[in-house]
Amino acid sequence: MSIDSPVGLLNNDSSSAAEFALGTIIKADDGRKMLYVLAADDFDKGDFVAIDENFAIRPLTKARADDRQMIGCCADFDVTDEEYTFVTISGVFEGNIIKDAAVDSAFYTSGTTSGYLDDDSSGQKEIFGVVNTAKGADGVPTPCIAACRMHA
Repeated sequence: MSIDSPVGLLNNDSSSAAEFALGTIIKADDGRKMLYVLAADDFDKGDFVAIDENFAIRPLTKARADDRQMIGCCADFDVTDEEYTFVTISGVFEGNIIKDAAVDSAFYTSGTTSGYLDDDSSGQKEIFGVVNTAKGADGVPTPCIAACRMHA
């Protein structure tokens, strides 16, 4: 299901009870496309996530990217295990990028920090469809653009 963000829809929060069907896609007021999912772990603001066929999210890792799972970002706030929420799948947002990654880097899953993107390709899976518009900084979400859906 795909809908424009209806009046009163809070897409910047999470809930312990489902408010929409899993897999619902909305267009947020700022133009981002967001997907309704269920967290299967805890996430920090800005963490990149792998989205499985049941719309459950887990930390993005090489193994999950190798499985060709959809990629999203918990761009707006922290999310707790077993909470329902919207994740960003395209648009302008802030995501966790490894410290010192140059602007417009090619990105890969991180071998050191799950949920982060890294510009070090050593044994990792390349992630397409996302660029950073500022240098990466550990612990501080970095401005990013995903003009299309992010994928491995």
